[in-house]
Amino acid sequence: MSDLTSSHTTTVVETNTFLREIAQGDFLRIEYRSLNNQPLNAWIVLPVGYQQGRRYPMITWVYSGTIYGQQTPRSAALNVASSLNLQLLASHGYAALLPSMPIADAAGASDPMAELPNGVLPAVDKAIEIGIADATRLGLIGQSYGGYSTYGLVTQTNRFKAAVALAGISNLISHYGDFDPRTRYDLNAHERMFHPPTSESGQMRMGVPPWKDPEQYIRNSPIFFVDRVATPVMIVQGDMDYVTLQQGEQFFTGLYRQNKRASFVRYLGEGHVLQGPANIRDMWQRVFAWFDEFLKVSNEKSVPQR
Repeated sequence: MSDLTSSHTTTVVETNTFLREIAQGDFLRIEYRSLNNQPLNAWIVLPVGYQQGRRYPMITWVYSGTIYGQQTPRSAALNVASSLNLQLLASHGYAALLPSMPIADAAGASDPMAELPNGVLPAVDKAIEIGIADATRLGLIGQSYGGYSTYGLVTQTNRFKAAVALAGISNLISHYGDFDPRTRYDLNAHERMFHPPTSESGQMRMGVPPWKDPEQYIRNSPIFFVDRVATPVMIVQGDMDYVTLQQGEQFFTGLYRQNKRASFVRYLGEGHVLQGPANIRDMWQRVFAWFDEFLKVSNEKSVPQR
């Protein structure tokens, strides 16, 4: 409370005071240009204890459609209670890159998969150019539409030594007709339309159903380009996610059938974002072990993959 007649203030209540004891990575904004020469901003969450002049392994967090400006990204704020808080990467010794990823006008049909590298790869190059990222130790991670972004990127570039896709869509055709697992056995499950509208006019921006333009759905579905993947991929999915478990199963099967390195981690009873504390802890232990193996980081003890 403030006294209007003086500068005296009185503290009434404090919350989250334990955060004063938690170290966090500092933020650095970088300016760069996309592959099509658009000026963009990206943010880097520096590793805790960052030392200037030393290059670090870097994990790029992707979510197509995100545009960053002058304000620090809330997804990496220390007081954001999210199981996907990017300060966790900084605490483990990684730099975390958050690139801008502009998309075409969502009002009309487009090819979202082709757009994915535009804002990402030049941001990675910039982080290397300014001496923060080690070009030989680059990772990739994304959740939801970021999971789709991760699948799509590893079919188009081999820059990343390891990737983690969480709750991502890999096959737009099958996704279009999937029922939501949370309501699958309701009598009116078929009337709770979520996937068709988001496929036609939402983030996927296909403009039409798959039977009107199957070629467009195919060229924007990472599963149909899984033969191009050279990056080891960990897939994380909850069986009650509205992005169905089968989306992860299909991409994993494509990698497994080609004897490519992959891991498929499934959490029973979890939805789109993990909520159970034990599952969250387990997921991050496995994510860290996955990246540590391929990016040669040994801060933490590895756990077996499954």
